[in-house]
Amino acid sequence: MPRLTLKASIFGKQRIKESRIKKIAEFREKEGKIDMDEIFLREVSKILEPNKEWGNSEDKYAVSLSTLIRFRQGKRIDARFFKAFCQVLELDWQEIAESEMDANTDLSEAPTLNKFYGRKQELGELQQLVKRCRLILVYGMGGVGKSALVSQLVDRVAKQYHRLIWLSLQSSPPFPETINQLIQFFSKGEKETGNLSDMIQELQRQKCLMVIDSWDEIIDNIREDYTQYHQFLKKIHKTQHQSCVVVISRRKPQNVELEGKLVESIRLQSLRDEEIREFIKAEGLFGSVEEIRKFSRLYNNPWIVKRIIQRIQTVFNGEISPFMNNGESTTFMDEATTDFLNQQFQKLSQMEVNLMYCVAIRRNTVSWNQLVQDSKAFLRQHQLIEYVNSLISQHSLLYKNIEEEPLIYALEPVILKYTTERFVEQVYQQIIEVINTGVISGNELFITHQFITEHPIDEELNREQTRRIVQRIQQILLHNFKSQQHLETQLIKIQSLVEEQGYDARNISHLLAACKV
Repeated sequence: MPRLTLKASIFGKQRIKESRIKKIAEFREKEGKIDMDEIFLREVSKILEPNKEWGNSEDKYAVSLSTLIRFRQGKRIDARFFKAFCQVLELDWQEIAESEMDANTDLSEAPTLNKFYGRKQELGELQQLVKRCRLILVYGMGGVGKSALVSQLVDRVAKQYHRLIWLSLQSSPPFPETINQLIQFFSKGEKETGNLSDMIQELQRQKCLMVIDSWDEIIDNIREDYTQYHQFLKKIHKTQHQSCVVVISRRKPQNVELEGKLVESIRLQSLRDEEIREFIKAEGLFGSVEEIRKFSRLYNNPWIVKRIIQRIQTVFNGEISPFMNNGESTTFMDEATTDFLNQQFQKLSQMEVNLMYCVAIRRNTVSWNQLVQDSKAFLRQHQLIEYVNSLISQHSLLYKNIEEEPLIYALEPVILKYTTERFVEQVYQQIIEVINTGVISGNELFITHQFITEHPIDEELNREQTRRIVQRIQQILLHNFKSQQHLETQLIKIQSLVEEQGYDARNISHLLAACKV
């Protein structure tokens, strides 16, 4: 049966682009500066209806401009038009068109990956899950390698499916647009639009593997769209079909049932130490056993590790030693990493951010009872449970150190550094605002959080808190005021203001003490 619609393959799109540039040069040489799209439409119309005069630009052409644009974009169009466009460009349409095999696969929105390290356990688990599950959620912090893992999965199981599609929600498309894109794929362009029921029928009719990436981009959508996306997952889970849908998200969707024999969720965490060591050695980095071990403990997010490896290769020709022994005890973090973590924090509520600050102040030594004590100024205990659960299971920013007794809540080293620096900067901004306005709301971080914790007394921890928090805030303030005396005068005014309103002024006292050092 003849194919009713055609689209260009990836190779074909490149050939179209090259031939179009060549043709535009030829047309301009012959006809001067005129509308190139008009010329292409005219020439194609001559092929489609050779007996009609097409010289008058006011005439309607045999094909529309929108069809020409779809042809250039590699989207499906009527087979007659596709062949005519190829003829104008002097291309063999059979070499340009997507094959029947290609038409069953659309991985154009999948990430391009050159290398993949570790994750053998998670990959093996996913290979087993796709055999029995209708719906699988892979979630975890940004940069942890979710899309890379699922891409490896697709490579390994592709032959088990009739149809493969990778769909990205990066641009937060309206739900009808997403459904229409799926309908066009499943119908091979024979249908332009459809609904959720039509798509479910396709999953029932043939064995498909569908990957939906960047689900977190539509989680906060307050429009009707998210309700429809929610129903979409529910339908996939509850309706009988022979396909599998893998959803990738930085955050675990709420109000979506992710339990049962036919649905599973996997939280992807940072790479293990041995996987990081495999990673850096495979990339050509070298150093002592202790240096490599220290590196693997400090840096375990694949996205961040790649950036650091690139720096070490460029600056030190792959030698870890000068990078790890640069005279600084702090964790390396560049502007791109800061921007990356800013994006993660933008998804948090203010209470979740405040909890992150509590963990950072305790320098990854906070127990549950200490967290209750440290957060009582802004949270009740039942709220604390919900927010801690959210930071662990939804945002994947907080983890439990179960090797400690009692249980300890902690942050990865890079996240710890970022959170501490963010806290210091926010405290500084709030102090400046109080100095300028003379008004205290009671929600300032220097009132709700203790810079130096006292329960229990831990002299070593207190020294680190003084160095990383108190002294750092004092230094930034001094840089702003230029004069130590001027800074002390302003801090004394704030101290009086805080005490007058019945708040604890110990943090201001710590800053004043730092001025005396």
